Amino acid sequence: MTRQLKIVFLFIALMFFGCASDEVAKEPFVIDPSRGSFIRTFEAHSGHMWTLKTNLAGLLESKETENYFKSSLVCSHKNNECFQAELKVSSRGNTRKRHCDFPPLKFNFKKMALYDKGLNRFDHYKLVTHCKEDEMSENVLLREYLVYKLYQALTPNSLNAVEIKIRYEDNENKIPAIEKHAFLIEPIEELCLREEVNHLDDPNLKLKSIHAEQYKLFTLFQYMIGNTDWNLSKRHNLKLVQKKDESPIPIPYDFDYSGFVNAPYARPHPQLPIKNIRERLFQYRGGDRDFTNVIQLFKDKKQALFNICNQFEYLDEANRKDMVNYLTSFYKIIEDPALLQEKLVDKK
Repeated sequence: MTRQLKIVFLFIALMFFGCASDEVAKEPFVIDPSRGSFIRTFEAHSGHMWTLKTNLAGLLESKETENYFKSSLVCSHKNNECFQAELKVSSRGNTRKRHCDFPPLKFNFKKMALYDKGLNRFDHYKLVTHCKEDEMSENVLLREYLVYKLYQALTPNSLNAVEIKIRYEDNENKIPAIEKHAFLIEPIEELCLREEVNHLDDPNLKLKSIHAEQYKLFTLFQYMIGNTDWNLSKRHNLKLVQKKDESPIPIPYDFDYSGFVNAPYARPHPQLPIKNIRERLFQYRGGDRDFTNVIQLFKDKKQALFNICNQFEYLDEANRKDMVNYLTSFYKIIEDPALLQEKLVDKK
């Protein structure tokens, strides 16, 4: 064999094995619907204690800069470990970081570590945390969690949320451990896999149309919970997903400024014609104002929505009653033809 041929065969062999190696390297990051995910694991162990060990003092001190800290997350039940993973944790959010002593958190896992546990590669998760140490902050957190469950009851085009009890431990023992409720939000990529839709994540994409019925559902839901803290054109507090050959669907999140949640720091935007967040404002923008089908859906789901509030064990009777009363005031509007016409149909 000539020297030139040996070089050619060597080149081909390197190309073949190089490509094979690349495929092996890429294979773990292919989305596999048969695999689980971290939020499913969270859900399966939601009744157990989770412990986040991190530089808690440093995390709280640097909440404005959103520095990442090496951490470990452990789930335990009756002295048995049900999950353990290394990850990086940072603060996140805008308004809450300013108003809260304890900021919302962002989890960043190693994709290969999740893959080795039989999970898909969804590696970024948002954890909604208590704002302050008082009982009111705990109630606000849990009420916002229920908003996610309310929307889930109305449509599968919604982000899942999982409530847990979590213990935050400082790995340098500079500050005492903290035990609180928190909830994890499903990443949009996981919703896309579940509902077989694509995420429209380009912020510069001009929105030429919107899914009519899903937009009506979205806006009526925001009206029901008294939330004006969203903007469709600016993609504020919503994601857009799209099924093939259909118009985009809005997916809402971040409800702490809603009247239903009633966070003490929440105020309506000064340009809006309402004085406080408990006042409702219908923000639908569209020519088709026939809400017959959507209103019927809300009527059909009325008892299910009330049950979500009434049967939630981690809120006291006063909070449950307040939430139900707030929903009742909404149903009085959509169940009264005159009020429906005045508040929604004729509202421009």
